[in-house]
Amino acid sequence: RARRAGAGIRQVPGGARPFLTLGRKEANLFLARPDLSGVLRMIETPDYAIPPRWLLVRERPPFALDHEIQMMTAHRLSHVVCKNSGGEQTRAKLIAARKLALPVLMLQRPVKPGPAFTTIADILAELAVAIRT
Repeated sequence: RARRAGAGIRQVPGGARPFLTLGRKEANLFLARPDLSGVLRMIETPDYAIPPRWLLVRERPPFALDHEIQMMTAHRLSHVVCKNSGGEQTRAKLIAARKLALPVLMLQRPVKPGPAFTTIADILAELAVAIRT
């Protein structure tokens, strides 16, 4: 079930070894918990210190299923914490978690404000206004 990071952090039990595949802001909340340790996977190095009880792995998707299973088993990970990105490139970690019977905590992406349209005519009218300005 998707949750926001603040609520999601309470869902991970003390002593857990999560596999975090989040953005830097969300990950920082989990890293601040002294009762957790695990693996943090990011594309870029975050702009804050990683506690020594955590392993930072810098990798870019896509990831193969075998790679994800190896990552989770080699580091004795107990949970997967990720964003609901909906992309095919990160699906392997969800399949690996299912095969290994690991709980998955999926965080909602923030809702981006923007106009909502109910008809194509409304969209075309908005585009016409945007083009004129």
